[in-house]
Amino acid sequence: MGTRRNSWDPENSDMEKNHMPPKITEPENDFPAGMGQPALRALAAARYTRLEQFAGVRAADLLILHGVRPKAIRVLRSALADGGLKFADIE
Repeated sequence: MGTRRNSWDPENSDMEKNHMPPKITEPENDFPAGMGQPALRALAAARYTRLEQFAGVRAADLLILHGVRPKAIRVLRSALADGGLKFADIE
């Protein structure tokens, strides 16, 4: 009887590539630097991709999103103000 060879060759294996989850690419956005990844993911999931989309949105409505914390609101508020825009909050 012949010797049975193992068909798996670690040198030529693409096992790691096949068992890794596909890389998720997030849509491009023009959000300011300084926002954490959880906030960026939450905003992307809510389909926000452009800073001007926040003009007229209440900050309280964004804080409901899991991952959006007060720091993200401060960063967005500052960036909106730089562009002459603001949240819809009553101030």
